[in-house]
Amino acid sequence: MNTELYIKYIAMIFAFVWITSGILSFIMSLLCFLFSGKKINNIIGLLIASVFFGPFYWFYYIYIDNYCDIKPIYKFLK
Repeated sequence: MNTELYIKYIAMIFAFVWITSGILSFIMSLLCFLFSGKKINNIIGLLIASVFFGPFYWFYYIYIDNYCDIKPIYKFLK
């Protein structure tokens, strides 16, 4: 196989992961917006959770403590 084919596969995998993460983060931000947290933090999270910035939403979700009360990962760690 040649290098161009590897680059195409890597780009397709990267795009798939990015878009999937964006869709999942948008759904999660809607849940947080409707059910918990401060409204200004929820609006910021909703803006970050677009398809373009999807993976960065998860950093916001993890590191902002008062953003969302729905954090299943922390329930498993306790």
